[in-house]
Amino acid sequence: MSATEMAIARVPTSMRDKIAEKLNLTAFLSPFASASTADAIADVKRASDACHIRIYFLGQFLILQDGRPLAFGRKAPRKPLALLKMLIASGGVRADASVLSEGLWPEAEGDAAKKSFDINLHRLRKVLGIHDLITLSEGKLSFDSRKCWIDVWEFENVVKRIEGAASQSPNTSSAEYPSLVSELLRVYAG
Repeated sequence: MSATEMAIARVPTSMRDKIAEKLNLTAFLSPFASASTADAIADVKRASDACHIRIYFLGQFLILQDGRPLAFGRKAPRKPLALLKMLIASGGVRADASVLSEGLWPEAEGDAAKKSFDINLHRLRKVLGIHDLITLSEGKLSFDSRKCWIDVWEFENVVKRIEGAASQSPNTSSAEYPSLVSELLRVYAG
């Protein structure tokens, strides 16, 4: 298993089950189906923010640019997309470039790995079409959260809201959770 696959494997695929179990919401899961790609695209049209790039990482990997799936031409740019996935799996903010480079090019030596990283970062920026969407500063790679939306970030935000609601009132009636769970499942799209 490559480093990319190992990093991606660390992202749980059954988040909704874990959240439901933790909050004892199993009864609420049956009315809510997982979102499909079509639902994800429809969600873009309802979004209140003005992000031109939306990245769906949970479930099916999908990049939308201005509401349309990103077109790659004859073939998808494998290594730049692997870099994108590693960056998301690393949290998307201040990810150590040397760790990402080592994960993607474990056989490459120092300068060769750095050169491969730089080339593929340039290619990734070109694919996404917004040069400063991903910045490299002090050896750390980050998304500009004002210019893109990533489902993992939204998912984490909803989980924090659920945990906040649960911690504020542990005896809260379960009637308050369905809308949060529905939002969580909408974001999950997997």
